[in-house]
Amino acid sequence: MLTSTNQKVSRPSVPKQVKILLQQSMNCCAFPNCKTMLTAPKSGDDDVVVLSMIAHIVGISEKGPRFDKEFPIAQLNSEENMILLCPLHHAQVDSQTSTYSVEQLRKMKKDHELWVNKIYRDNILKVNNTELEIVTRHLMSSPKIIPFERKLTPPKDKLKKNGLSKRTEDLMVWSLAKSEEVGKFIAHMEQITPDFSEKLKSSFVERYEKCKQEGLGGDEIFSELLELATGPNPDFQRQAAGLAVLTHLFELCEVFEK
Repeated sequence: MLTSTNQKVSRPSVPKQVKILLQQSMNCCAFPNCKTMLTAPKSGDDDVVVLSMIAHIVGISEKGPRFDKEFPIAQLNSEENMILLCPLHHAQVDSQTSTYSVEQLRKMKKDHELWVNKIYRDNILKVNNTELEIVTRHLMSSPKIIPFERKLTPPKDKLKKNGLSKRTEDLMVWSLAKSEEVGKFIAHMEQITPDFSEKLKSSFVERYEKCKQEGLGGDEIFSELLELATGPNPDFQRQAAGLAVLTHLFELCEVFEK
């Protein structure tokens, strides 16, 4: 069964599992050789719009495609049981269920996530001060500086404490290669803009606290903070730059639980 997400991206209207799915899919159709971008950029007073369709890998209705009565009900609407597709291919996979079985869709989802991982790895290495300035500029609008306690914790312990997945851990490990460069950029900007680093941290802390109040955790919070870091209308390079900034602050224990 297919669910449309043809709606504005606004918190908290998009379900948390869909937020994770969008981030892990890099907003692209997972159908082989498609990779169509599934968001319309912000235009005038209109917000970003998600144009994707979400297919349930195991169907949620007895009369729907790929239904399995033995599949746990509690997992039907989990991110693991969803795949992000463009309108053309969501109709195809739901109509050709012999070709696009549960096993085939799971493989399609896995292959797409491997492609996304490669995009992050390739683009992290290209991140420079231009991209870092773009992704941090919109974070400077915070009217207040939020005090927070800094306590250095080994990254491995911190990943476990915050319930972050192996995939999120891999993303952060790759982007640690840019941490020193991000630190130098922040130090440089601090010389130009007073309180630059404090405002940058406060923007993340403010969003983090809202996520906690909404009952989010683990990868849900990571997706929210990465969305904040990338800013509006992100391309692949900007997403990589946003990840580099978020990972740098994570390493310094400026965001997430200590």
